[in-house]
Amino acid sequence: MAAVYHLFRRTALFAGLLLSLLWVPALAQQVDLYRADMLVTDQSQRERTQAAVDGLAEVVVRASGQPQVLEDPQVIEALRDASKYLVEWRYENSDEMLEINGKQVPAWRLVLRYSGNAIEKLLRDLRLPIWPANRPSMVVWLMVDDGNSRSRVSSSNRPDVLKYAQASAKRRGIPLVKPLMDLEDQVALSADALWSLDQETIERASERYSADSILVGRLTETSQGQWRAGWLLIHRGRSNVFDSTGVELQDVVATGIDQVANHFFQLYGITPSAVSSEALLLQVDGVEDFASYSRFMSYLQSLAVIRRYDLVAVRGGSVLLYVYLQGELGLLRDALALDERLLPVADLSANGLSPGNPANPLRYRWR
Repeated sequence: MAAVYHLFRRTALFAGLLLSLLWVPALAQQVDLYRADMLVTDQSQRERTQAAVDGLAEVVVRASGQPQVLEDPQVIEALRDASKYLVEWRYENSDEMLEINGKQVPAWRLVLRYSGNAIEKLLRDLRLPIWPANRPSMVVWLMVDDGNSRSRVSSSNRPDVLKYAQASAKRRGIPLVKPLMDLEDQVALSADALWSLDQETIERASERYSADSILVGRLTETSQGQWRAGWLLIHRGRSNVFDSTGVELQDVVATGIDQVANHFFQLYGITPSAVSSEALLLQVDGVEDFASYSRFMSYLQSLAVIRRYDLVAVRGGSVLLYVYLQGELGLLRDALALDERLLPVADLSANGLSPGNPANPLRYRWR
């Protein structure tokens, strides 16, 4: 299925036009995991059937966080019956073109929506990874050196690079924040500071976007006609440096975004095999009325890291419950820190007691 996955990296580029889906406000975002937009040459059942297979594969990778799941024999079997997971579909007009036998052919956009419950059940039943929809937002600063000049990427300069980044991020389910590249950005972050990876200046310039993470990409065309990219990812006070190379610029960008997605999955992804059978006692303060209680319970149900919970008591603005995790405590802590709806109010290691037991419950405040 590696060839299928590579196909998605190539064909997903038309999604770059759907700016509203990817260039989003800052802070952790709920990503639409189960929608796929595919280009087709006509509205025949044959085209739609193949697009449904390709779309399901894209969605499974996005929901699991791991491209390798496409190699699982039972996932391959599920792809053969993609219509089973399809909830609805529609056609939209498109300005895009597809190359067929060396000719450019006008394309329709086929919007496919799959059942999130069915796909999540598939992944859980097969004990495959799951990456919840609540994901860190990322502001992206890009520069290109084509051998003749070096410039910052924006909507008006090298928009093709933005399109590649947008399509790759959509494919992996990472919400991007596009810098405005207005006078404030240009003053706060010069091209020299960006190219030299001046981290302090980059972080200061990025503050206006309040994103959860920062990605800087330096894309260089070599004298041999290849592309080389150096990447800097800043997230949770830590920085990671990596690179990608290739003949095609879009592949180099896609590989860089893939490495970011893999890094985020290591932080926030869930491996169903790591199920905690021990209940942890969670105390949540600040639940003062029925409306806040209803919002809190809805939020709790949205957390994929919580396998189930048992309500113990509701009293004096506090909710007490036992939670059973899909993974380790650290994964729950990271998930809660991502969107800051529950704020910790006590040290998890208070009094030297293990966190989550009746003598030392996990204490958070709802906001």
